[in-house]
Amino acid sequence: LYLEIKKIEFNQSNISALDRDRTLLDDIACNDLRYFAYKSRGLSQYISTKLVQPYKSDDQRIRLFELIRFIYGRLHHSNHHLKIVYATTEHEALLGWLAPGFELHIVFSPLVTMEAVISCIDRILSYIKHEESQLFIMKCECF
Repeated sequence: LYLEIKKIEFNQSNISALDRDRTLLDDIACNDLRYFAYKSRGLSQYISTKLVQPYKSDDQRIRLFELIRFIYGRLHHSNHHLKIVYATTEHEALLGWLAPGFELHIVFSPLVTMEAVISCIDRILSYIKHEESQLFIMKCECF
């Protein structure tokens, strides 16, 4: 019975975290932000926003994730010791950041300014720090 109660509590907390993810882009409120994925390196967990227009079609999603894979590859290449990679295409601007505690991949609209990029990064990191206990499983008795 104790395990069933714990399981119900765990499921309810995960459902509330999933409900919050539905409004993640709205909560952060960056006009040029289209998508981001954040990985907590210490917790080995990640969160990401839902894909919105123009990434609704399969072709657009594949194109987007190929670009993110390119950024990821640049950050993790053994011959390079890059911490931040910024790239622009005709359709979007992408940023990858490899920090000691996290990894962050962000997609912006193509004409975003560097000031807006910095502001959005600050908002994302502040939001994640503030909502960390709601976004990640911080402690689990058994995994």
